[in-house]
Amino acid sequence: MNYSLLDSMMLIGSLGLFLFGMKTMSEGLQKAAL
Repeated sequence: MNYSLLDSMMLIGSLGLFLFGMKTMSEGLQKAAL
C-alpha cells in the first residue's frame, strides 16, 4: 500500500474538518443547554 502526498493531505484535511465539526457542535449544544 503506497499513499501519495495527495491521499495523506485529503486524510489529514478530512480528519481536521471532522474534529472542527465536533468542536463546534459541542459548543453549540452547550449554548443551547444554558
